[in-house]
Amino acid sequence: MEETLRTDGVARTRTEPAGDLSRDSAVSALSFKRKPLAPALAALGFYSLWLFGMFLTGHRAMDFVMPGREFITHSHRSSVIQFKTDRRYVRSKLGSDGQFFYYIAADPANAQYYIDWPLYRYQRPVYPFTARLLAFGQAAWVPYTLLLTNLLAVALGTWILGSFLLRSGVSPWLALILALAPGTFLALQRDLTEPVDYALLSAGVYLLFYGGRWRVVTSALVFALAVLTRDKSVAFAAIFGLSLLLPSPAGQLARGWLDDIRGRIGRAAVFLAIALVPALIATRILQRWLSVGDIALGSQGQSLGGWSYMLHHFSRWRGPLILEAVTIMLPGAVCAVMALRALKRGEWRVEVGLLLVVLVGSLVTINTLYYQDYFGLIRVNDGVIFSALLCVPIFDRVTGGRRRWLWLASSLWLSVVAVYLLTGAMWFPARA
Repeated sequence: MEETLRTDGVARTRTEPAGDLSRDSAVSALSFKRKPLAPALAALGFYSLWLFGMFLTGHRAMDFVMPGREFITHSHRSSVIQFKTDRRYVRSKLGSDGQFFYYIAADPANAQYYIDWPLYRYQRPVYPFTARLLAFGQAAWVPYTLLLTNLLAVALGTWILGSFLLRSGVSPWLALILALAPGTFLALQRDLTEPVDYALLSAGVYLLFYGGRWRVVTSALVFALAVLTRDKSVAFAAIFGLSLLLPSPAGQLARGWLDDIRGRIGRAAVFLAIALVPALIATRILQRWLSVGDIALGSQGQSLGGWSYMLHHFSRWRGPLILEAVTIMLPGAVCAVMALRALKRGEWRVEVGLLLVVLVGSLVTINTLYYQDYFGLIRVNDGVIFSALLCVPIFDRVTGGRRRWLWLASSLWLSVVAVYLLTGAMWFPARA
């Protein structure tokens, strides 16, 4: 690079070594790679290419809704939600859960007549109403904005989770494990709520740890949105809210934790009220509008759950059960061992407690209907992956920075996506 200088009235030319520029460029590139934006853009690029490939091979945005004939023909009240012969419908007739978010986004007033459990579905308004907002209320655009909402949520969630990991002394690239997890992949492919939910949970956790003076209020507000996105976020909000009873911002049990207990009770109460009360109010309003008297909690199933179900059906283990054992139960057991090791080493932190609670809820006591639907189970397993990533900085202290546990667990989790990308088994179910 040449630069003209004037000294004593004489023009002189100074040439900078090209090596300095290349070194500066290399440093800038390396600095960018270490920022949370880099894995976020990587996730955005991956899914953008995948969606481009899907559209290039003849798929349409409505295919991701996966409607079934059973529900779209329930009523004729809506001028928007109609059975059309030029659409492809799932052969099972029931369709995917994503169709219900499409119905709510396309026609909020009349969607109730096309939904299996109206109260249960309407309790999750954030995702469909965000898509409706992006579509400016135009029903024809909703299939596209449902995809756009999830695509942006994956990128945003990766950026926020990566920022949390970086602030905790860990590479932000580990956030890609959740971004590329089979549950996230499936949710994007079927217009489900997980990408938006985990983006909000990541933001809530980040604000609670690093949000400054107003961290309790801002974090609780974000958790409230997460609860209104997916019901299982209630557990995350409750655990982080209760962690405020402990003296440290990270919820670490320490000596003198009874000091200032009144102030901590107040903060925890404020957090839990802000995070959970809006969902209760919304439920009561929906009950009056929909004329129902009970609070839907999801599908009913057997009380026998998780590992008990696997052991009970051990003699009949075939492909699906083996797949669940290898790609979900085994990495879950690895995470459980690490959590117990951390507790043994005195790491009594909220992240470790969260991981254990999620493991019990997701793999041990979960409704057995999930074990009969592998795709449903991998959606639930995203909670384990998210909680495990929050624990990486803690587990690094336990293991001295060795992450063999993480590489083993993540390789088993992500192997599902790799296999399905190669075989196409995850694209779409059979069409009628």
